[in-house]
Amino acid sequence: MLTQLKLISAFIFGLIIASVLWKICLDFVADKPVPDAVFSSSIIDLKEEILIKNQKEKKIVIVGGSNVAFGIDSIEIKKAFGITTINFGCMAGIGPEILLSKIKNHVSGGEIVLFCWEYGLYRFKRTESNFTYLNLIFGPNTALRNNYPRIDQIRLSLTYPTSHVRNSIEVAYNSLVNPNIYKCPWFFDEYGNIRSNQEQIIEKQELINSPLSALMTELTITNDVKEMLTDFVHSCRNNNIKVLSTWPNTFNNPKYINNKVVKENFITIKKFWQDIDVPMIGMPQDSMLTAQFFHDTYYHLNSNGVKIRTEKLIDNLKSQLIEIAE
Repeated sequence: MLTQLKLISAFIFGLIIASVLWKICLDFVADKPVPDAVFSSSIIDLKEEILIKNQKEKKIVIVGGSNVAFGIDSIEIKKAFGITTINFGCMAGIGPEILLSKIKNHVSGGEIVLFCWEYGLYRFKRTESNFTYLNLIFGPNTALRNNYPRIDQIRLSLTYPTSHVRNSIEVAYNSLVNPNIYKCPWFFDEYGNIRSNQEQIIEKQELINSPLSALMTELTITNDVKEMLTDFVHSCRNNNIKVLSTWPNTFNNPKYINNKVVKENFITIKKFWQDIDVPMIGMPQDSMLTAQFFHDTYYHLNSNGVKIRTEKLIDNLKSQLIEIAE
């Protein structure tokens, strides 16, 4: 009996020591991001700088992942409505909460936030295990993670790979490596639009062979997404900020046609926005284009696709922004 107690005590003590050492490691690498986090952060930082630069301008901020970055021309929207428009499209893998935390302090009364959420973002959980999100939440966005519920912080800590901690330290202390080389090479204009890598390099059959799993399987919007978006919308409403939503740009895969699950997912998304009193403009098909209008994935449009999608979005926005257009 005594031996068993000693073993249990030793196990508990070892667990405590291991937990403390792991916490020290995570804190130590928080300001030493791995290459993936450097890449993602460089996009977020650039978009935030654009918001800060236009802080005093009345504006529309279009928020989403790379479907926005590679799919909407905010300058054309500015021309149509006479209001500064910022393309705050980053990467879906970053996760919605990081994006929301970056824009909430840079919008004010009389302005508009337009969500153009990728379908997969509705499934987001704070305890996600995708590496882009993990590398950001344990690196440049550690402060955001520290505000998460304690149980989520613990789960995330147990998810983060030890190899990433090692990689972070190696990059930080290798005198031959400049972390800046890992920054995103895409060329963005002054309003956040990508002006590079936009011509077609993907084949139609490749697009057909890769339908979105987020559309092809039953969608349940997570409680985390419901909480963070509801809180954000309420905060905007309290500050006289108009919130709108629309559908993400994606390939019009023939596998979606007459697909019961896809149709029900559209209904689920539309109902969610209705329940929090956010107008959803347009139809899903308005942003579903054919293969010749895509660049390299089912979310990234080429320059011709951007033109068509932006024109359709402008048309959809007219009923909501008629007072601005006049």
